[in-house]
Amino acid sequence: MRLKNLAGSVAVGAALVAVASSASAQGRGNGVPMNFIDRPLTVPAGTLVPELEYDVNHAPGVNLPANTNLVNKDGSIQNTSTYTHSFNIGATIGLAPNFEFQSTFLPLEVSPNRQYGSPEFAATLRLAKGQQELGARLGLTLNTVPVVTYRKQGISLVKETSLRVESATFEPGLPIILRFQHKARIDTGIFADITTGKSVESQVGSSTVKSPKTVVGVKLPIDLSVATAKNAYVGIGSGFQIDDLRQSEASFSMPFKIYAGYSWGTRRHPYVDIVPYFSWDHLITPGQHEPNDVVAQNGATQNRGSEKLVQPTTSTTAGPQETFHWDAWQFGLQFRGYMHFM
Repeated sequence: MRLKNLAGSVAVGAALVAVASSASAQGRGNGVPMNFIDRPLTVPAGTLVPELEYDVNHAPGVNLPANTNLVNKDGSIQNTSTYTHSFNIGATIGLAPNFEFQSTFLPLEVSPNRQYGSPEFAATLRLAKGQQELGARLGLTLNTVPVVTYRKQGISLVKETSLRVESATFEPGLPIILRFQHKARIDTGIFADITTGKSVESQVGSSTVKSPKTVVGVKLPIDLSVATAKNAYVGIGSGFQIDDLRQSEASFSMPFKIYAGYSWGTRRHPYVDIVPYFSWDHLITPGQHEPNDVVAQNGATQNRGSEKLVQPTTSTTAGPQETFHWDAWQFGLQFRGYMHFM
Protein backbone atom coordinates (compact mmCIF):
# COMPACT_ATOMS: atom_id res chain seq x y z
CA MET A 1 0.00 0.00 0.00
CA ARG A 2 1.32 3.43 -0.86
CA LEU A 3 2.04 5.80 2.00
CA LYS A 4 -0.51 8.32 0.74
CA ASN A 5 -3.32 5.76 1.07
CA LEU A 6 -2.42 5.08 4.70
CA ALA A 7 -2.08 8.79 5.40
CA GLY A 8 -5.50 9.41 3.93
CA SER A 9 -7.08 6.82 6.23
CA VAL A 10 -5.40 8.29 9.31
CA ALA A 11 -6.60 11.75 8.21
CA VAL A 12 -10.18 10.47 8.15
CA GLY A 13 -9.77 9.24 11.72
CA ALA A 14 -8.38 12.57 12.86
CA ALA A 15 -11.26 14.37 11.15
CA LEU A 16 -13.75 12.29 13.15
CA VAL A 17 -12.28 13.56 16.42
CA ALA A 18 -12.30 17.16 15.19
CA VAL A 19 -15.91 16.98 14.01
CA ALA A 20 -17.02 15.41 17.31
CA SER A 21 -15.39 18.26 19.20
CA SER A 22 -17.16 20.88 17.11
CA ALA A 23 -20.49 19.05 17.40
CA SER A 24 -20.22 19.12 21.18
CA ALA A 25 -20.21 22.92 21.04
CA GLN A 26 -23.91 22.65 20.19
CA GLY A 27 -24.57 20.93 23.49
CA ARG A 28 -23.41 17.72 25.07
CA GLY A 29 -25.76 14.71 24.86
CA ASN A 30 -27.14 12.90 27.85
CA GLY A 31 -24.65 10.10 27.44
CA VAL A 32 -25.01 6.48 26.39
CA PRO A 33 -27.01 4.26 28.81
CA MET A 34 -25.14 1.43 30.52
CA ASN A 35 -27.91 -1.03 29.65
CA PHE A 36 -27.54 -2.03 25.98
CA ILE A 37 -31.31 -2.58 25.72
CA ASP A 38 -31.92 1.15 26.37
CA ARG A 39 -29.32 2.50 23.96
CA PRO A 40 -30.69 4.70 21.17
CA LEU A 41 -30.38 4.14 17.44
CA THR A 42 -27.84 7.00 17.20
CA VAL A 43 -25.26 8.13 19.76
CA PRO A 44 -25.82 11.56 21.40
CA ALA A 45 -24.34 14.68 19.86
CA GLY A 46 -20.76 15.33 20.89
CA THR A 47 -20.05 11.64 21.59
CA LEU A 48 -17.09 9.87 20.03
CA VAL A 49 -17.03 6.06 20.02
CA PRO A 50 -13.66 4.69 18.84
CA GLU A 51 -13.86 1.07 17.72
CA LEU A 52 -11.34 -1.75 17.36
CA GLU A 53 -12.28 -5.15 15.98
CA TYR A 54 -10.34 -8.35 15.40
CA ASP A 55 -11.90 -10.99 13.18
CA VAL A 56 -10.98 -14.24 11.49
CA ASN A 57 -12.91 -15.45 8.45
CA HIS A 58 -12.90 -19.05 7.29
CA ALA A 59 -13.82 -19.49 3.62
CA PRO A 60 -14.60 -23.01 2.36
CA GLY A 61 -12.58 -24.58 -0.41
CA VAL A 62 -14.00 -24.93 -3.91
CA ASN A 63 -15.11 -28.24 -5.38
CA LEU A 64 -12.09 -29.59 -7.23
CA PRO A 65 -12.28 -32.21 -10.01
CA ALA A 66 -10.72 -35.62 -9.38
CA ASN A 67 -7.91 -34.98 -11.88
CA THR A 68 -6.70 -31.84 -10.14
CA ASN A 69 -2.99 -31.44 -9.50
CA LEU A 70 -3.64 -30.44 -5.87
CA VAL A 71 -3.32 -34.02 -4.64
CA ASN A 72 -1.58 -35.20 -1.47
CA LYS A 73 0.79 -38.15 -1.42
CA ASP A 74 -1.96 -40.42 -0.09
CA GLY A 75 -4.18 -39.55 -3.05
CA SER A 76 -6.52 -37.22 -1.16
CA ILE A 77 -7.42 -33.76 -2.47
CA GLN A 78 -5.66 -30.85 -0.77
CA ASN A 79 -7.75 -28.55 1.40
CA THR A 80 -8.25 -25.24 -0.40
CA SER A 81 -10.07 -23.47 2.45
CA THR A 82 -8.55 -20.23 3.75
CA TYR A 83 -8.36 -18.25 7.00
CA THR A 84 -8.21 -14.46 6.84
CA HIS A 85 -7.19 -12.47 9.95
CA SER A 86 -7.96 -8.75 10.10
CA PHE A 87 -7.92 -5.75 12.42
CA ASN A 88 -10.47 -3.00 11.78
CA ILE A 89 -10.15 0.47 13.30
CA GLY A 90 -12.98 2.97 13.10
CA ALA A 91 -15.21 5.34 15.03
CA THR A 92 -18.79 6.54 15.41
CA ILE A 93 -19.58 10.17 16.17
CA GLY A 94 -22.77 11.98 17.11
CA LEU A 95 -23.03 15.04 14.88
CA ALA A 96 -26.49 16.08 16.07
CA PRO A 97 -29.04 14.83 18.64
CA ASN A 98 -30.47 12.36 16.10
CA PHE A 99 -27.68 11.96 13.55
CA GLU A 100 -24.47 9.93 13.62
CA PHE A 101 -21.66 9.07 11.23
CA GLN A 102 -19.75 5.79 11.40
CA SER A 103 -16.57 4.80 9.59
CA THR A 104 -14.21 1.84 9.51
CA PHE A 105 -11.39 3.86 8.00
CA LEU A 106 -8.45 1.53 8.71
CA PRO A 107 -9.31 -2.08 7.77
CA LEU A 108 -6.07 -4.07 7.83
CA GLU A 109 -5.69 -7.67 6.69
CA VAL A 110 -2.69 -9.18 8.47
CA SER A 111 -2.89 -12.81 7.26
CA PRO A 112 -2.49 -14.50 4.83
CA ASN A 113 -1.69 -11.19 3.11
CA ARG A 114 -0.69 -7.87 4.61
CA GLN A 115 -2.82 -5.31 2.88
CA TYR A 116 -5.38 -2.56 3.31
CA GLY A 117 -8.94 -3.87 3.25
CA SER A 118 -12.25 -2.31 2.26
CA PRO A 119 -13.24 0.86 4.19
CA GLU A 120 -16.86 1.31 5.25
CA PHE A 121 -18.90 4.44 5.89
CA ALA A 122 -22.46 4.90 7.16
CA ALA A 123 -24.71 7.81 8.13
CA THR A 124 -27.82 7.25 10.26
CA LEU A 125 -30.69 9.67 10.92
CA ARG A 126 -33.15 8.78 13.70
CA LEU A 127 -36.69 9.57 12.53
CA ALA A 128 -38.68 8.33 15.53
CA LYS A 129 -37.59 7.65 19.10
CA GLY A 130 -39.05 6.03 22.19
CA GLN A 131 -39.67 2.38 23.01
CA GLN A 132 -39.76 1.73 19.25
CA GLU A 133 -37.31 3.57 17.02
CA LEU A 134 -37.07 4.11 13.28
CA GLY A 135 -34.24 5.58 11.26
CA ALA A 136 -32.84 6.08 7.77
CA ARG A 137 -29.34 4.85 6.96
CA LEU A 138 -27.01 5.00 3.98
CA GLY A 139 -23.94 2.79 3.97
CA LEU A 140 -21.02 2.71 1.54
CA THR A 141 -18.24 0.12 1.21
CA LEU A 142 -15.28 0.66 -1.13
CA ASN A 143 -14.13 -2.80 -2.21
CA THR A 144 -10.40 -2.49 -2.85
CA VAL A 145 -7.84 -4.79 -4.43
CA PRO A 146 -4.03 -4.54 -4.24
CA VAL A 147 -2.18 -3.62 -7.42
CA VAL A 148 1.46 -4.66 -7.84
CA THR A 149 3.60 -2.92 -10.48
CA TYR A 150 7.31 -2.99 -11.27
CA ARG A 151 9.26 0.12 -12.18
CA LYS A 152 12.62 -0.06 -13.86
CA GLN A 153 15.31 1.79 -11.94
CA GLY A 154 18.68 1.49 -13.53
CA ILE A 155 19.35 -2.18 -14.17
CA SER A 156 16.92 -3.42 -11.51
CA LEU A 157 13.15 -3.56 -11.07
CA VAL A 158 11.48 -1.84 -8.11
CA LYS A 159 8.26 -3.36 -6.80
CA GLU A 160 5.44 -0.91 -5.99
CA THR A 161 2.15 -1.80 -4.29
CA SER A 162 -0.93 0.39 -4.43
CA LEU A 163 -4.70 0.07 -4.10
CA ARG A 164 -7.52 0.21 -6.60
CA VAL A 165 -11.23 0.51 -5.82
CA GLU A 166 -12.61 -2.40 -7.83
CA SER A 167 -16.26 -1.95 -6.87
CA ALA A 168 -18.53 -0.09 -4.48
CA THR A 169 -21.44 -1.33 -2.37
CA PHE A 170 -24.28 1.02 -1.43
CA GLU A 171 -26.62 -0.01 1.39
CA PRO A 172 -29.63 2.30 1.89
CA GLY A 173 -32.17 1.13 4.44
CA LEU A 174 -34.53 1.67 7.35
CA PRO A 175 -33.17 0.39 10.70
CA ILE A 176 -35.75 -0.40 13.40
CA ILE A 177 -35.44 -1.05 17.14
CA LEU A 178 -38.24 -2.79 19.08
CA ARG A 179 -37.87 -2.75 22.89
CA PHE A 180 -39.56 -4.87 25.53
CA GLN A 181 -39.26 -2.71 28.65
CA HIS A 182 -35.61 -2.82 29.80
CA LYS A 183 -35.07 -6.55 29.32
CA ALA A 184 -34.92 -7.27 25.58
CA ARG A 185 -34.72 -5.59 22.18
CA ILE A 186 -34.97 -6.57 18.53
CA ASP A 187 -32.78 -4.81 15.95
CA THR A 188 -34.26 -5.24 12.50
CA GLY A 189 -35.09 -3.26 9.37
CA ILE A 190 -34.91 -3.60 5.63
CA PHE A 191 -31.85 -2.72 3.54
CA ALA A 192 -30.96 -2.75 -0.12
CA ASP A 193 -27.52 -4.01 -1.17
CA ILE A 194 -26.28 -2.54 -4.46
CA THR A 195 -22.80 -3.52 -5.65
CA THR A 196 -21.48 -2.00 -8.85
CA GLY A 197 -18.09 -2.57 -10.41
CA LYS A 198 -16.07 -5.35 -11.95
CA SER A 199 -17.65 -8.73 -12.73
CA VAL A 200 -16.48 -11.78 -10.79
CA GLU A 201 -15.71 -15.12 -12.44
CA SER A 202 -15.61 -18.41 -10.57
CA GLN A 203 -15.14 -22.06 -11.45
CA VAL A 204 -17.95 -24.12 -9.95
CA GLY A 205 -17.78 -27.81 -10.86
CA SER A 206 -17.23 -28.02 -14.60
CA SER A 207 -18.87 -24.65 -15.25
CA THR A 208 -17.53 -21.11 -15.24
CA VAL A 209 -20.02 -18.56 -13.97
CA LYS A 210 -19.71 -14.79 -14.10
CA SER A 211 -21.55 -12.19 -12.06
CA PRO A 212 -23.03 -9.05 -13.68
CA LYS A 213 -21.33 -5.70 -13.18
CA THR A 214 -24.20 -4.46 -11.01
CA VAL A 215 -25.76 -6.75 -8.42
CA VAL A 216 -28.85 -5.69 -6.43
CA GLY A 217 -29.88 -7.56 -3.30
CA VAL A 218 -31.97 -7.06 -0.18
CA LYS A 219 -31.48 -7.83 3.52
CA LEU A 220 -33.85 -8.16 6.47
CA PRO A 221 -31.78 -8.83 9.64
CA ILE A 222 -33.37 -9.84 12.95
CA ASP A 223 -31.20 -9.65 16.10
CA LEU A 224 -32.65 -10.46 19.52
CA SER A 225 -30.68 -9.19 22.55
CA VAL A 226 -31.59 -10.08 26.14
CA ALA A 227 -30.12 -8.33 29.20
CA THR A 228 -28.56 -10.70 31.74
CA ALA A 229 -27.48 -7.79 33.95
CA LYS A 230 -27.44 -4.02 33.70
CA ASN A 231 -24.01 -4.15 32.04
CA ALA A 232 -24.24 -7.48 30.16
CA TYR A 233 -26.36 -9.11 27.49
CA VAL A 234 -26.50 -12.10 25.14
CA GLY A 235 -28.10 -12.40 21.74
CA ILE A 236 -28.83 -14.41 18.63
CA GLY A 237 -29.33 -13.12 15.11
CA SER A 238 -30.78 -14.38 11.85
CA GLY A 239 -32.99 -12.98 9.12
CA PHE A 240 -33.33 -13.21 5.37
CA GLN A 241 -31.22 -11.97 2.51
CA ILE A 242 -31.07 -12.20 -1.27
CA ASP A 243 -27.67 -11.50 -2.79
CA ASP A 244 -28.97 -10.99 -6.33
CA LEU A 245 -32.61 -10.28 -7.15
CA ARG A 246 -32.06 -11.58 -10.70
CA GLN A 247 -31.37 -15.04 -9.25
CA SER A 248 -33.43 -14.67 -6.09
CA GLU A 249 -34.13 -18.36 -5.50
CA ALA A 250 -30.52 -19.47 -5.82
CA SER A 251 -29.06 -16.53 -3.86
CA PHE A 252 -31.63 -16.56 -1.03
CA SER A 253 -30.00 -17.33 2.33
CA MET A 254 -30.50 -17.17 6.07
CA PRO A 255 -27.56 -16.03 8.24
CA PHE A 256 -27.06 -16.94 11.88
CA LYS A 257 -24.94 -15.49 14.67
CA ILE A 258 -24.51 -15.62 18.40
CA TYR A 259 -23.03 -12.77 20.39
CA ALA A 260 -22.64 -11.28 23.84
CA GLY A 261 -21.66 -7.97 25.35
CA TYR A 262 -20.14 -6.65 28.56
CA SER A 263 -19.82 -2.99 29.53
CA TRP A 264 -17.38 -1.49 32.00
CA GLY A 265 -18.00 1.99 33.34
CA THR A 266 -19.92 4.00 35.91
CA ARG A 267 -23.33 3.14 37.33
CA ARG A 268 -25.10 4.94 34.47
CA HIS A 269 -22.71 5.21 31.51
CA PRO A 270 -20.19 2.82 29.89
CA TYR A 271 -16.52 3.48 29.28
CA VAL A 272 -15.76 0.37 27.22
CA ASP A 273 -17.84 -2.35 25.54
CA ILE A 274 -16.46 -5.83 24.83
CA VAL A 275 -18.49 -7.79 22.26
CA PRO A 276 -17.46 -11.28 21.06
CA TYR A 277 -19.47 -12.93 18.28
CA PHE A 278 -19.60 -16.00 16.04
CA SER A 279 -21.46 -15.75 12.73
CA TRP A 280 -22.35 -17.59 9.54
CA ASP A 281 -23.24 -15.02 6.86
CA HIS A 282 -24.90 -17.57 4.54
CA LEU A 283 -25.68 -20.51 6.79
CA ILE A 284 -28.72 -21.83 4.89
CA THR A 285 -29.02 -21.52 1.09
CA PRO A 286 -31.94 -23.79 0.13
CA GLY A 287 -31.91 -22.77 -3.53
CA GLN A 288 -28.38 -23.94 -4.30
CA HIS A 289 -27.29 -27.28 -5.74
CA GLU A 290 -24.45 -28.84 -7.68
CA PRO A 291 -24.46 -27.80 -11.37
CA ASN A 292 -25.01 -30.12 -14.32
CA ASP A 293 -26.01 -33.12 -12.23
CA VAL A 294 -28.50 -35.77 -13.18
CA VAL A 295 -31.38 -36.79 -10.92
CA ALA A 296 -34.28 -39.21 -11.11
CA GLN A 297 -37.73 -37.68 -11.17
CA ASN A 298 -40.98 -39.62 -11.68
CA GLY A 299 -39.01 -42.67 -12.71
CA ALA A 300 -37.12 -40.82 -15.44
CA THR A 301 -33.61 -39.45 -15.47
CA GLN A 302 -33.38 -35.72 -16.16
CA ASN A 303 -30.59 -33.19 -16.36
CA ARG A 304 -31.27 -30.57 -13.71
CA GLY A 305 -28.97 -28.12 -15.46
CA SER A 306 -27.76 -24.90 -13.85
CA GLU A 307 -30.98 -22.93 -13.51
CA LYS A 308 -30.41 -22.70 -9.76
CA LEU A 309 -26.63 -22.29 -9.89
CA VAL A 310 -25.88 -19.12 -7.95
CA GLN A 311 -23.38 -16.75 -9.52
CA PRO A 312 -20.32 -15.82 -7.39
CA THR A 313 -21.51 -12.71 -5.55
CA THR A 314 -19.82 -13.65 -2.23
CA SER A 315 -17.03 -15.91 -1.00
CA THR A 316 -19.67 -18.36 0.18
CA THR A 317 -21.73 -18.48 -3.00
CA ALA A 318 -18.53 -18.86 -5.03
CA GLY A 319 -17.69 -21.98 -3.01
CA PRO A 320 -19.48 -25.34 -2.83
CA GLN A 321 -23.09 -25.28 -4.00
CA GLU A 322 -24.72 -26.76 -0.91
CA THR A 323 -27.74 -26.10 1.30
CA PHE A 324 -25.81 -25.63 4.54
CA HIS A 325 -22.57 -23.69 4.89
CA TRP A 326 -21.29 -24.55 8.36
CA ASP A 327 -17.75 -24.31 7.01
CA ALA A 328 -18.06 -20.59 6.13
CA TRP A 329 -17.86 -18.77 9.46
CA GLN A 330 -16.48 -15.65 11.12
CA PHE A 331 -15.30 -15.06 14.67
CA GLY A 332 -14.82 -11.53 15.92
CA LEU A 333 -14.05 -9.52 19.04
CA GLN A 334 -15.09 -5.86 19.20
CA PHE A 335 -13.93 -3.13 21.60
CA ARG A 336 -15.80 0.18 21.78
CA GLY A 337 -14.91 3.18 23.93
CA TYR A 338 -17.12 6.15 24.81
CA MET A 339 -15.85 9.72 24.99
CA HIS A 340 -18.07 12.73 25.74
CA PHE A 341 -16.59 16.09 24.77
CA MET A 342 -17.38 19.03 27.07
